[in-house]
Amino acid sequence: MRRRAFTLIELLVVVAIIATLIAILLPSLGRAREQGKTTVCLSNLRCMSTAVLMYADANTGKFPSAGLGHGGSFDEPKSWIVQLATEYGRQKDVFRCPADKSPYWSQPLTDSHLRQTSFASNSYTVYRIGNRLPFDRQDRIRNSSATTFWAELAEEGQYAVADHVHPETWWFGDSRTIARRELELDQHVGRANYGMLDGHAETLTFEKTYLIEPGSGIPPRFLENKWDPDIAH
Repeated sequence: MRRRAFTLIELLVVVAIIATLIAILLPSLGRAREQGKTTVCLSNLRCMSTAVLMYADANTGKFPSAGLGHGGSFDEPKSWIVQLATEYGRQKDVFRCPADKSPYWSQPLTDSHLRQTSFASNSYTVYRIGNRLPFDRQDRIRNSSATTFWAELAEEGQYAVADHVHPETWWFGDSRTIARRELELDQHVGRANYGMLDGHAETLTFEKTYLIEPGSGIPPRFLENKWDPDIAH
């Protein structure tokens, strides 16, 4: 019995079907890969948030401080990176988002300072803003589930080797443009991960964390502000 071979037309049809399937599946695989990075990053933030709460419980309610300044000012022993590592051990992978492609992990930005973390703490939890006390203690936080402690640090620029950001300055102009100098706002498909002071983490657009009411004056009125503990909701 003679075997019938595939014709050229049949082979081309099979190749076309395979190419079509690959074209359909590749975007899905890419999205799945990005979703995996988002999930790992969220897990890291939850672990770090738990460490912050443990630190506060062991230190009369006080949160860890910040010490890696933007523009090259460094007081490393004060940084939460050192404080949390001293108390609970340093798992380097926890401090890095798998989507973080900053060159400063291996290439110094200034004065031999490398990037040490993908994440930044909220300056409201460290410094006195205006005439208010710093919100550096658990008993000064009104709504811990809506108050940001962690955000994803910008990969480029002077904030890339810092350990905190300054949301109190974002209303001096276009908020998104100013915040982008300090944060990665679109690290995870148009959104980014944020860790809250009750220990949970969320993937949000920037405007779900900080949005000024159109036409408001000075000081501005906010539709969203998860950074200032006085008005976080």
